[in-house]
Formats: sequence, structure tokens, C-alpha cells
Amino acid sequence: MSVNDTTPVAPVGPLSARALRRISLLCALALPPLWLVAWLVPLSGETGGRCVTYGGNCGGLWPEGTPWFSFAVVAVACCVALLTPDRGGRTAVLRRAALAAQLLISAVAVLWVLTWATA
Repeated sequence: MSVNDTTPVAPVGPLSARALRRISLLCALALPPLWLVAWLVPLSGETGGRCVTYGGNCGGLWPEGTPWFSFAVVAVACCVALLTPDRGGRTAVLRRAALAAQLLISAVAVLWVLTWATA
């Protein structure tokens, strides 16, 4: 294929069940290290350092159990994506929805960390 080639590129089809399972497992295994590394951002700032050193009211923007609830939902969504059998269109939609929920809740868990010292 050259730069001047004007033929259309074939669209990429939907991911297979095996690929969705691998992505789901990879995202679930990557969340705890990512969550721990994300703590470097609020703790390296002035407010975060003050919260750790002197205590105080830090992390007041989110409800108390947000990270643990997020980890539980990610684990359940990962199990749904991994254990859903291959039986047609409905299970493929369920697996994709579980992966989407897993990614969304993972983002919430990391956002909780990043906004911890802003209260």
C-alpha cells in the first residue's frame, strides 16, 4: 500500500470472545498497581504531604467506601467477562458490557486517588 493509494481500508470487526477475556483479565490485574502508582500524584503535592504529616480532613469529596466498592465491582465484572459462555450475540453483548463497566469503574477508582488531597 502506497501513500497515494485511494482504496478504502477494511473496517476492523468486533473483538472475539477470547480477546475480550484477555483484555478483561489484563485490566483487572493492572488495576491494583495502577492504583498504587496513582498515589504518587496527590502525595507529592503540598496538600497531600500536609494531609499525611499533620492529618486533617483529606479525601472528603468521595464517599468513604468508594475504592473498596470499585475493586469489588471490577472483580465481579471481570468474572462476568471471563465466565460468560460463547453462545451467540447476547452473551457477546454481555461480555462487552462487563468489560465497559470494568473500565469505567477502574477509572473511578483511580480518580478517587487523584482527587484525594483536594478537599
